[in-house]
Amino acid sequence: ENEALQENAQMLAEASCPSKKKIPLLDFSVLKDASFICYALFGLFATLGFFAPSLFIIPLSESLGIDKDRSAYMLSAMAISEVFGRIGVGLVLTREPIRKIYIELICVILLCISLFAFPFASEFWGLMVCSTFFGNMLGSVAGTHIPLLAEDDVVGIEKMSSAVGVYVFIQSISGLAGPPLGGVLVDYTQNVGSAFYSCAVGLAISAIFLALVRPCKLGLCQRKKQHAEKQIEEKEEVLHVPDEFLEMDLRKNDVPISTCESMA
Repeated sequence: ENEALQENAQMLAEASCPSKKKIPLLDFSVLKDASFICYALFGLFATLGFFAPSLFIIPLSESLGIDKDRSAYMLSAMAISEVFGRIGVGLVLTREPIRKIYIELICVILLCISLFAFPFASEFWGLMVCSTFFGNMLGSVAGTHIPLLAEDDVVGIEKMSSAVGVYVFIQSISGLAGPPLGGVLVDYTQNVGSAFYSCAVGLAISAIFLALVRPCKLGLCQRKKQHAEKQIEEKEEVLHVPDEFLEMDLRKNDVPISTCESMA
């Protein structure tokens, strides 16, 4: 009997609690957020800078007279340094207080510089240094750009599930179109370095959009705050009763009392 009573009490408690509104897994309302639009454009242009070294580092090294066997070491160095880049940026972002989006912006700028440096290398060790530095920065950016969607500077943890789907879809456009466009550019210019320059330009544009994410978020929050304050002021004006009306009402209420006292 006690167990039955406990079950009934639990059912009544669950029925009395208001049901929480379920958040849809795919919500395109994030596209109304200016900060998310800037962040999505950052991902769109940044992805253009991810593919160039892995595809064109061997043709670039061969154009400098480096053997193909030695060129393969650059890809290995790039992959190994990418692992350390992911671990290192993870250790940095766990420290407080750090504005994570600024750390990502610094890594994107350094990644852009490394792409510009590739065509200026003239020997094996120069390309090796550029590959190692690029892999480190690539790991830092690639390991943080999706988790940062959960930060309040972008969309927040509540809308992250929807934001990730939309963001990856937008990012995949440049991931699909970037390598063919780079190949067309190399064939047109007959210069492998042009692919690195184009990817660096894409990363530079992405850095601009990334720098605009937080100002857009602060501006949107400020507008929402001003709108809420305006609504509160309008409600207060509606509810406000002038003192003149109060005095007139009090006088009307005093008249019957005085007449009754005179009659008595």
